Amino acid sequence: WNQGDPIPEATLPELAKETPPAPSSGPTPEVPEGEARFAFAETGSPTSSGNNPQALAHGISVALYNTGFGLVIAIPSMIFYRHFRATVDGLVIEMELQAVKLVELVHGDRK
Repeated sequence: WNQGDPIPEATLPELAKETPPAPSSGPTPEVPEGEARFAFAETGSPTSSGNNPQALAHGISVALYNTGFGLVIAIPSMIFYRHFRATVDGLVIEMELQAVKLVELVHGDRK
């Protein structure tokens, strides 16, 4: 099989086996408990934790805690980011005004 030729359909399962899994899309690692607790949702059949409402409630609890902790970090981070961005923008504008004054002074337009 050459790379210029179309891929034969018979080799697609073999290619799928050789393809490495994609990395996690977010900066935080996935929660293994969440995968175990909600595994029955993907397959349609309950697992050992699917028959236990307490295990399901624990999985939901863990997800809510993770969401809350993420918001506790994200909201102040955005506040500080916007504050420092506004400060830097103000400094950039002031530097641009001073640069214009310097150019006018050098060219003799300003006394």
